[in-house]
Amino acid sequence: MFKVFSNIPDGIYDGCFTIFIGEHAKMEKWLGKRYPGVSISDDNNLGESFIIESKDKIIVNVIWLQKYNHSLSDQGVLVHELLHYTIRELRHRGFILNNGSEEAYTYFLESVYKNALERLNKKTKKK
Repeated sequence: MFKVFSNIPDGIYDGCFTIFIGEHAKMEKWLGKRYPGVSISDDNNLGESFIIESKDKIIVNVIWLQKYNHSLSDQGVLVHELLHYTIRELRHRGFILNNGSEEAYTYFLESVYKNALERLNKKTKKK
């Protein structure tokens, strides 16, 4: 199984991210066709979060999950990778994680998690 969920909105900053579920090699091939020359490390984890950028401009935010079947474990991996995305996105926008910015991080994470679940629930739930 290999699934792609493109252009999931972050819900706050008009940004978006793409979730890939399935074999890492298939994600690499999919991205390589669209972004020639992209290099992606395969660290053999359950998930991964990274960006593809050009000249300091983010082209695509990637969340990769080895699998996703709505289990608590899979949701844990999803939120783990979305936290990486949250930290990276807000750092890119000039935020520094501290007591004064903590709410910005938590609201943003809540928004991306909700939007990711909405998309995943539409497409992956067993009927």
